[in-house]
Amino acid sequence: MDMDMDMDMMMQMWFYASADCTILFEFWHVNTWHGMLVSCLLMYLLAIAYEGLKVGRAALVSSHPCDCAGCGSGCGINDSRTPLVKQNKIHTALNHMFTRTHLLQTFLHIVQVSTSYMLMLAFMTYNVWIALSIILGVGTGYLLWAWKRETLGDLNEHCH
Repeated sequence: MDMDMDMDMMMQMWFYASADCTILFEFWHVNTWHGMLVSCLLMYLLAIAYEGLKVGRAALVSSHPCDCAGCGSGCGINDSRTPLVKQNKIHTALNHMFTRTHLLQTFLHIVQVSTSYMLMLAFMTYNVWIALSIILGVGTGYLLWAWKRETLGDLNEHCH
C-alpha cells in the first residue's frame, strides 16, 4: 500500500472545525459548507428522534406491563400469587417472549441501539459541527420528550 493512501485512511483523533468530513459511510463524504449544514441537520433530527424513541419505548412498557395471551390473571413470571414452580416454565416463557408487545419492543430496541451507535460513530468523526449537532439534538429531544417520562433515570441505560 502507498504511504499517502495509509495517511488518508487514518481516523481524526482530535476535534476540528471543517466542512470536510466523512460521516458513517464512505459515500457520505461532505466537503462543502452546504453539505455540512445538511449533515448537521440530519444528525440533529436523528438525535431528537433517538430521545423520542427512548421515551416511546418506556411509555409502551408502562402501558402494557403484562401482555401475554393465555396466562390468566397476572403474568405468572412476576406474579407472586402463582408459584413459578407449578407452571409449565417453557409455555410461560414462550407466551411472554412472543407477545405482540414484546416483539414490538424487541424491534424498537434494535432500532434504538442501532441509532445510538450511529450517533456515537458520527460524534467520533471529531468534527465540531457534527458533535454540536448531536449534543443540541439530544438536548432538544430531551426537552421535547422527557417531560412525559414517569421517571427521569433509567438504570438499564448504559450508553447515551
